[in-house]
Amino acid sequence: MLLGRRNVDRTDGGGGAGIDNGDTSYIGDASGVFARLLRIFSRRVSEPPRVCKPRIYGTGRLDDEDVKLGFRDGTDVLEMCSELLARIQICYQQVKVFDAAAGFCFGLLDPLSNIIVNTFIDNAVVFETEEDDDQATSLWHGRQTDGQIEDRDMNQRSLNGLVAFLAGLFPHLSDVQALWYLHKAKADPLVAARIIIKHRRMDHSFRFGSDATAAAVQTALRCAAAAADHPNPKRFLTGWRILSPSLNKLAAVLSLSAPDVTSNLFASMVSLLEEPHAPAFDLGGSWELASSRLVTLSPDLGGVVFPGHTTMRRMLLTTIHGYYLQALARLPRDQLCSQHLLYSMLHYGHCFGPLDPVSNIILNTIWYSSACPLPSSIQNSKMDMISTSAMLRIAVRSFYGLVSFLCTRYDTLAVDRAMHDLLEAGADLRIADPNFHGNHAAAGRIPSATVQEAYAAAAAAACHPQPQAHIGLLRQSSLITRMGSIYLKGSGPLSCDVVCRLSSTAQHLSSSYFQGQLLPLPETRVLDKLTYNTVNQQRISFWNQHARAVRMVKSAMDMYNSQPGVPKYELHVICGVNEYVHGPEYIAGNYRKYHHSHINFLATCKESQSAGALPVLFFAQWSNHGTKEECFCCPVGVPPLNSEQVRCLYCEYEGSRIVHPANESFHGRDIEFEKMLSGRLYSGNYTNNCIIVHSCSLAFWVDDLADDCIYSVDCIDDDDKEDGVPPVDLQRLIRLT
Repeated sequence: MLLGRRNVDRTDGGGGAGIDNGDTSYIGDASGVFARLLRIFSRRVSEPPRVCKPRIYGTGRLDDEDVKLGFRDGTDVLEMCSELLARIQICYQQVKVFDAAAGFCFGLLDPLSNIIVNTFIDNAVVFETEEDDDQATSLWHGRQTDGQIEDRDMNQRSLNGLVAFLAGLFPHLSDVQALWYLHKAKADPLVAARIIIKHRRMDHSFRFGSDATAAAVQTALRCAAAAADHPNPKRFLTGWRILSPSLNKLAAVLSLSAPDVTSNLFASMVSLLEEPHAPAFDLGGSWELASSRLVTLSPDLGGVVFPGHTTMRRMLLTTIHGYYLQALARLPRDQLCSQHLLYSMLHYGHCFGPLDPVSNIILNTIWYSSACPLPSSIQNSKMDMISTSAMLRIAVRSFYGLVSFLCTRYDTLAVDRAMHDLLEAGADLRIADPNFHGNHAAAGRIPSATVQEAYAAAAAAACHPQPQAHIGLLRQSSLITRMGSIYLKGSGPLSCDVVCRLSSTAQHLSSSYFQGQLLPLPETRVLDKLTYNTVNQQRISFWNQHARAVRMVKSAMDMYNSQPGVPKYELHVICGVNEYVHGPEYIAGNYRKYHHSHINFLATCKESQSAGALPVLFFAQWSNHGTKEECFCCPVGVPPLNSEQVRCLYCEYEGSRIVHPANESFHGRDIEFEKMLSGRLYSGNYTNNCIIVHSCSLAFWVDDLADDCIYSVDCIDDDDKEDGVPPVDLQRLIRLT
């Protein structure tokens, strides 16, 4: 596809004066707005034609090493494992006395110190713990040493624990990648973690002292203990939690002593326990010491190939998903719950454009809801739940559009570098493209294509249903910027009046630009009987899920609102559902039973003092069987950009981006990760590498979905009508479900 003509928008000082000077007194006069914007909209100056070769990326163009979970640089995995085992063996040789059952080299310090501290923890009376009644008790106290564990190779068990520590701490990290980082860090788990944070461009946003990080480290330690067949993992975890506030002092004590573990050294370590015990992990000292060791180590990181394409894609998609949550929160519920607006967001609401990502989503959504209307039988239907798979898809399409924009704009820019730039810029083209605002050769880069040509590649890569219309819209960047400055100021919720004004303006301008015609309505599809019935079943499946999710969320909100002293909330919109939690349990042959669902929804506070506040993001774990066993609901909030994540095994397996709470226990967290590494989960498919591979096809999908059928109008082919298949009354179907 060749883009041969370059169009640049230019406006003189008089044409946009009423907008530029901040005067919005004329907004109430629709005809005045239309007249002013039309003058801007109509001024386009054509420049000489120039040939640009677009670089359009999609799922087929981004095959990478993560598909095989291996390397592109010829690294020998067996050789790497041998070197790590040899390094671990040296650590054990330096420690003349250690506990052969529990003296592993993983923990919150360097490998040598971890061996000493783990030996101390396993022998100190102070770490004796009482029986717990939580869900972890049965697993921990059911895996005592049977005499065979001690005979196994401590080097290999320690290496298994180190790999599991990193794989449990970071999502989307394969076992082989964990080995690579450990090899660079010389078997130091916290130094390897710091390298991962640096490679993933998270060093400025990763909150080392947050509740989410503390919970992730606790899960990682549990995973390490399970993978290494630790004889007393509960004592191990309790010991590190109690010692965590004193790690700086502990490291000083260990540095003054010979590596020989003696009673005098243990006595010095016991004195540190006189300080108050921490109720949770205090990781400040651990990360600080790891940073110092990283500087001293100065690992050779030349030719680094990680993070791979898949890892960076997932991180960017998490960022983009957060923008869609923010856009949903800003839109008023009355308009948002119409199928028309949701359809527009899920098909046209891409996050790239001349504004910030959230404003781009909102403007594109409202613009095309006016320019591309749905049939009245569909658009008048109300929905309380946005399709989870369709929301994931529009984020993926936006991602490919962003990458294609940068790679077309700069024809020598590698895809890896483009994704790195987007990560650092928070998926904001205004920051990722140094010449976005017309700077010439900024940051040493010379554009090889205009912004409009890059937008054309982005629209093609993003599978935009109306690419030419979108290119025509984005040519008016100065107009869109002015509209954004008028209607989308700040980050608060938008009123119904503002949305209506944006919609009216967009409809007027679109009809003018497209010669008085709106974009064509979706055509009625003529289907054979078999396809028609299949599509109807897909519609019924969606509306049944919609009914289940609404019922569960309303029950969860009733439970939350009944608590004393908490603000009362009402539903805004359901924005993520995973019904495949806590299972599968196979019943009656191949029937798979899952016991719970994880749900994200936005809710608005009903109290008067919260008027004008944005809806709050909630998480709910609810039973699929109508009971209230192990069910709860709590606010979580949208995570900051490139920050640490609270992990859930089941949601990662399904490729969903449900936001989970840091301070609550839920299915898919600690115990499931530990069971996964000990081979005791319901399904053998739940392994670290299988989770990454299985979620790829779900997380990177850009094509048609079953849920798309709720926006289509279908009829049976004339040849099949005689078979007596009745037409579907969509409104009646919605009421029944």
